[in-house]
Amino acid sequence: GTSGDAPYRGQLEYRHDLDAFIFATAATQRIRLDSDGLKFGSDTAAQNALDDYEEGTWTPSLPEGGTVNTNYGSYYTKIGRQVIAYFYIIITPTNNNQQFKIGNLPFTCINQSGYYPSGSLGYSSNKDLSFLYPPLVMINNTYAYFHYNNGNANFVDNAAMQKSGGLPIIGQVIYNAA
Repeated sequence: GTSGDAPYRGQLEYRHDLDAFIFATAATQRIRLDSDGLKFGSDTAAQNALDDYEEGTWTPSLPEGGTVNTNYGSYYTKIGRQVIAYFYIIITPTNNNQQFKIGNLPFTCINQSGYYPSGSLGYSSNKDLSFLYPPLVMINNTYAYFHYNNGNANFVDNAAMQKSGGLPIIGQVIYNAA
């Protein structure tokens, strides 16, 4: 096209005045890449930029004692500040009546008012662990903890989690990094 917006319907443009690369379709900016990172649509706000993406592995621990017998796979994806940490481990917790925790998450959780990062659990064994609430990630720390579902206790008797050969646990937590 040679008239109206037809010559500009689709474009790749480097704007020196903005120090930004602009991608447009239908004569509208769709993607902007500048010194703050990647932005979508007509957004120009630095705080909305997608400026960080990372994938990796991490090594779970049991901070209240015990052994991670096998780590079949513990991976994370970090996009901006949001972290999704997956784990498939076989554990033998110590019988110490403390909170059950999985530690050594790949990033420290942000301290943000009203923010309760949590996750989900799946079990690959016949051990009944329905008494555990889903994990919560502790703010300003790198561990997820689990509450006991008995109506009056905030800890887990790790003896209830004992299983010959270890206890397989599959789960994930989602939280914002500091």
